[in-house]
Amino acid sequence: MKIGIEQDVLKMALEKGALASLSDEAKTETSSMATLIKAVKITVDENLTIESATQLLGTRYSIPATKEGGIDVKETGVIMVSAQELYDWVSRQAKSKIVMSLDKLEIPEMITLDDEDDGQNVIKKIGSLKLASRDESKTGAKWALDCYDASQASLVDFSKKPETLFGVEAKLLKTGLKNIAFSASKKDDKHVWDGISFQTYKEKLYMLATDCTRLAVYDLDVKNNKLDMNLLMPSVLLASVMKIIDNASMLKFGYNKDDARAYIFTSNMDIRFATADPSQVSKFLPIDTIIQKDYSPFVKINKKLLSQRLMSVAMAKSSNALLTFKEETLLLHVISESGYKPSFATVPINKVAEEFKDVFSIGHILDVIKAITSDELEINIPENKKSLKLTTSDNERVSYYIMTVATPLYRDQ
Repeated sequence: MKIGIEQDVLKMALEKGALASLSDEAKTETSSMATLIKAVKITVDENLTIESATQLLGTRYSIPATKEGGIDVKETGVIMVSAQELYDWVSRQAKSKIVMSLDKLEIPEMITLDDEDDGQNVIKKIGSLKLASRDESKTGAKWALDCYDASQASLVDFSKKPETLFGVEAKLLKTGLKNIAFSASKKDDKHVWDGISFQTYKEKLYMLATDCTRLAVYDLDVKNNKLDMNLLMPSVLLASVMKIIDNASMLKFGYNKDDARAYIFTSNMDIRFATADPSQVSKFLPIDTIIQKDYSPFVKINKKLLSQRLMSVAMAKSSNALLTFKEETLLLHVISESGYKPSFATVPINKVAEEFKDVFSIGHILDVIKAITSDELEINIPENKKSLKLTTSDNERVSYYIMTVATPLYRDQ
């Protein structure tokens, strides 16, 4: 294989096609097969195709290999090299043309690797990938990377595509993630509480995120929605993919029940995600239990003032606050969990019809305030008054639900 390629074209292609082998999961891989898991497969024929895969994520990116597109093919072929090393070197060759050529060994070298769990594994090295860059100054850099037999890698077969369940524009999905992803847990090994859930209610498609104590819901409002299940995808993986996809791209989502994997297809990129174990998905809150619950408008609050007062009382070193809505005032009361004196603050509100008080997470309210763009936060309450529904008038797509906090600290307040 031998090609000349513009640096920016190769860098972008690696960011997309090598996403799995550049991920944190790949970087922390320690098995005897780590060399292959951290490697990227590059195929050159009429197209430039870059592929990588881990247990959680698989990616393939393909573009036409044409001179007009910044790719000059001298010789077709397939290579497999360290993704991180190649990407780091390419990133340092700004505004250059890069020549990549495979220098094959006459006899492949067999590298034996020992693993306590897997026993011995053999990796076949077939040669070296020679790299050379050259910019307008007619100077550049050279390097070489070990090249392995690509047939040894466990990559995703994207030729068998599942049925498209729904399609959504990347820009809309990114906006939805930005509005709700913070409500998911940071990490959950079963990928239930750190996931983004896609669910259907009366033919409308929603995204949900929750950590069991709060919930965020975003209305995607897509057409031709065929999703009839709870599609639960790891939030971190979905966000990492969205960073490298153009806003104008149309994303087609599918699901394979046989291996519990979700798929996203674009015009030139295919992605496969691990999803939550089907036996665990039922733990996630069904969308109808939220949509069908009746919340009544209660009060509107200036978000800037509320944010200032919450941050003030939080200095008493507590994660929670007692909120008392009475007449035209919201009283914030924090009892310290670290020996500080109690802290109080008040916020003006429009007159409420009845007094209401309970304990809520300060951080959860502040997270919502950071996410919304409106100057006012609208608070709605259900009949049992065990949660708050937070909304804004300028974005009807999103709603936030914050549960009360059970704590004995405020029992006598």
